[in-house]
Amino acid sequence: MSLDYKIDRAGRIASVSAHANLDESLRAIRTLASDIRLEDGIGVLIDLRGFEHAPSWEEADALARTIATSGVLRQHRVALLASGRADFALANMIATLSGLKGATVHAFQSFDSATSWLKGVPSHLDQRRN
Repeated sequence: MSLDYKIDRAGRIASVSAHANLDESLRAIRTLASDIRLEDGIGVLIDLRGFEHAPSWEEADALARTIATSGVLRQHRVALLASGRADFALANMIATLSGLKGATVHAFQSFDSATSWLKGVPSHLDQRRN
């Protein structure tokens, strides 16, 4: 299992990429959330494209809980990056569950769209939410 997280302070984006399973992804998200370099205003990109299998309902709920219950991540925009229709639908479900728990999370299929939203560029997503 290879997992990565990095913080690009100049670009104002922190990213988490997991390449195998949910447990490792949750660990990476928690590690990122505890990193003191995660300053206010930095968006968080969680790349879900590396999962070997689609998470179950319970796993999706665990991911949403991890995002939403982290005091640090609740202060940041979180973008979920997915590929394919089924994975994107699942990412939307995770985003909705996270939102119900108080986090600001949206799902994307485009890296550019996700990073623009994380950097605070207004989009139809923000207008829809208000």
